[in-house]
Amino acid sequence: SSVLCPPLQYLPLNLSGMINCHIDSHPPFHFITWTKDKRIFDPWEMEEFQPQNNGSLLITKVTKGHAGDYRCTPYNIYGTEGTSGVMQVQVIDPPTFHLTPEDVDFDSVTYEEAIFSE
Repeated sequence: SSVLCPPLQYLPLNLSGMINCHIDSHPPFHFITWTKDKRIFDPWEMEEFQPQNNGSLLITKVTKGHAGDYRCTPYNIYGTEGTSGVMQVQVIDPPTFHLTPEDVDFDSVTYEEAIFSE
């Protein structure tokens, strides 16, 4: 089996995010153990985590507390071939978009004003 996980991953604060840990195992893995910051961590006991079939973890609402160093260890009927490398997960502010006056369609503004002036 092999574990493919990017060593540096970013999660967007207050949105959903994925800790990517893709496991290719033959026969398929039965379970995965996780550590966060060198401590055993059980995502199945936490409401905001949704383990995925490929081994990755979906977090429904990311907080700053989700940042840390994660590792996963998949097991199948033969045991394990070892632990993934460290996945350094950082929580960042998501991108924001701001409209500038050039982005406003003045034709639609004039049209709206014409409707209300009748």
